[in-house]
Amino acid sequence: MAYPPNMPAAARRHIEAADILFAKSRGDVAGYLYGIAAECALKAMMLEAGMRPSETRRDDPFFAHFPELRSMLRDAPPCGRRGTPLLRLINDDRCKRLGAYARTDRVLAGPDDFGAARVLADSTVVQVPIGGTRIRLVDRRLVGGDWQRQPASAAPLPARFAFASLKGGVGRSTALAVVAADLATQGLRVLAIDLDIEAPGLGPMLLNDDSLPKFGVLDALVENGLAGLDERFLADLIGPSMLANRRGRIDVIPVLGRRSLRHPADVLAKIARAYAEDVGDNGSVATFLDQVRSLVDSFAKSNRYDAILVDARAGLHETTASSLMGLGAEVFVFGRDEPQTFQGFRVLLAHLARFVDAGGPPPDRRRSGWRG
Repeated sequence: MAYPPNMPAAARRHIEAADILFAKSRGDVAGYLYGIAAECALKAMMLEAGMRPSETRRDDPFFAHFPELRSMLRDAPPCGRRGTPLLRLINDDRCKRLGAYARTDRVLAGPDDFGAARVLADSTVVQVPIGGTRIRLVDRRLVGGDWQRQPASAAPLPARFAFASLKGGVGRSTALAVVAADLATQGLRVLAIDLDIEAPGLGPMLLNDDSLPKFGVLDALVENGLAGLDERFLADLIGPSMLANRRGRIDVIPVLGRRSLRHPADVLAKIARAYAEDVGDNGSVATFLDQVRSLVDSFAKSNRYDAILVDARAGLHETTASSLMGLGAEVFVFGRDEPQTFQGFRVLLAHLARFVDAGGPPPDRRRSGWRG
């Protein structure tokens, strides 16, 4: 079969057909046709550069497709002035700058394809300027995805306060206990939640063997992925603290309840399962952040508390993101005057700065109705 001579016309036909399919929400097929149109346009430039199809198809770029087509043109580039536009195209600086991150296969997605709208609408997505083009960087991760999410808006009452630190031993949990006691002295009802799963300290500090609840945060995160949490289970997560006086109340949700401490050999396996994502019957995925927020929301909606205090895990672990990014809480970050502290703050604050408009006003985190 003779090689089609009118490649520009072939490119236009494929674009027109692709536009029709795309308008009918057939982005998958339209993307394929857009790719063929691009190949036809490139081969039209090859003809204009003086290149001609060979008698045999072997090693002939006119009968090749992406990405082999681009590689073959680079290996045997066109010569002369007429080949300059083609050379400029196949040596596009954007591909050079992206390096190993540039896809070598043909990937084409329309704005109506799955996931595209969210990426295009997200103002926090990292954008890399290359020449006159801005490349949006989508970072796919097995872990660490919660740090990439947009920080939650300020949660409604009851007020939420997260106590965080980059290292342990800086007084974070002690400060939370002092705040809880002070609020209880004012007659307020306080819920303290320990989210430092791998180094729990709030439970032993505020509870004793008699007030320790049956279950803890660790059990809630594991059970949530199996059968959900009912009201009875939620009630078994709470233990009353003797630190409260008779005017107020301090309830505590520790990491480890009586059941876990009765079977300590199972705790490490539970921790591994607690970090797993929950996949619903409809395919929805709940990350660690989603699960923690759901748990906190369950107690916030009960109207039993005036304030919820959360003891976050030290450091920049994935679980820390749930407290700092996902609860809509006021965040207190503790640290010592040490180089390690400021190094960690530099990393954390530089990441959080991506979510703030540098030219706009500071975020308004004020809550109405808080009386603490």
